[in-house]
Amino acid sequence: MRRTPFKPQSGSNTVRGITLNSRATAMNSFREQYNPLTGLDLNRAKMLLHAAQRGLCADLQWTYKFIEERDSTLLALVERRASALLQLDYHCHPCPPHRLPPGATSAEADAQVSALRAAYERLENLREAIEFLALASFRGFSHLEKIFDDAGAITLLSPVEQWHWTRKTLHSPWLYNPAALQTNEGLPVDLSRFVIREVPRPINPLALVTFVRKGLSQKNWDAFIEVYGIPGAVVIGYPGMPKDEEPDMAVTAADISKGGSGYLPNGSDVRFSESPTEIGPFKEHLRNLDEHLVLAGTGGLLTMLAVSGAGTLAGLAHQKTFEVIARAEARKISEVFQRQFDAAILDAQFPGRPHLAYFELAGNEDPDTAEVIDQVLKLSQAGLAPDPAQISEKTGYRLTRAAPRPLDPNTGKVERVAPPGPSGPKTGEEE
Repeated sequence: MRRTPFKPQSGSNTVRGITLNSRATAMNSFREQYNPLTGLDLNRAKMLLHAAQRGLCADLQWTYKFIEERDSTLLALVERRASALLQLDYHCHPCPPHRLPPGATSAEADAQVSALRAAYERLENLREAIEFLALASFRGFSHLEKIFDDAGAITLLSPVEQWHWTRKTLHSPWLYNPAALQTNEGLPVDLSRFVIREVPRPINPLALVTFVRKGLSQKNWDAFIEVYGIPGAVVIGYPGMPKDEEPDMAVTAADISKGGSGYLPNGSDVRFSESPTEIGPFKEHLRNLDEHLVLAGTGGLLTMLAVSGAGTLAGLAHQKTFEVIARAEARKISEVFQRQFDAAILDAQFPGRPHLAYFELAGNEDPDTAEVIDQVLKLSQAGLAPDPAQISEKTGYRLTRAAPRPLDPNTGKVERVAPPGPSGPKTGEEE
């Protein structure tokens, strides 16, 4: 496999290197020693989000990586959405016959399907590439670099981490930031060598603010438990205790108040401090923050917050939720591949010809063939004639016009051939 060393083109700053991540590894070791969660508060979170609007993405994207690994709710959202998507299969489809442009043929469409299928089968990491593109729903964008072999065929779609990208303004071209510095200066790249997905409303900006607020609430809850979790105790000496016994009494009282055991003279008393009748608002506050995050991550479906279980209604609701998400995500990612991968393959192998094939993740459930045929029969009985090309597309059957069946000369009805039985086929009349 050809892995051209990273260097700009002669006389320009345009990146020509094919393996950007190899360059980044050498220049980005400082980030591995930096934990962005240290000192993270609401002011810092707002500064990171504001900087990203000006193209300063490195610190924000590095922070996103850490909160995805440490916030249990966000971690579950990322994993569940990715797993639902990765369960889908992919297909290369021809353009349906009734949608072929003038001058195009079904044979040409089938040839383009074969070319696309071969291109996708050459990819060593298609599943990894799909999962990385799905991360754009959380981080805002994802970049895959096309890696070529010696014959010029794409064999790998290598993820380039988000903290290596910057741009001058919100809609300016992407620039490569090899050192992952907090800057909007970078090297121009040939965008045709990348598969890029951008999401205008990502989840992680909300997750970042929620993560900080949850940390503050948890910190206060921990302090609350430290004060009121184990009730304090006060030891009262017996009436008339001599002054010279009070020091020894104080030592014993201190041990007992900390949960220890000891002897107290007759008449002494121990009283425990009462904890507040309310346990505090912390649990409800944390749950409320999780609900906001799940609402954003599941498109308004809160079933992930219900108690799950195999065979339960909650468990089925969880599955349904992420099937819906996977179908929507699959359509969006399929369109990214169609524009930025399929088009290049078809233009190279079928120059000047319209695109008659396309890649699609199996995000849509296949229609039930029996149900389609039943609907066609009802339409025919109502006097309507469905298009055979559309029926073929829905059912997968190649349809041909059947010869009309002869009429029985005795009854005038269409002869009906019964299914073969123990003694062979029987012929009867259609009622």
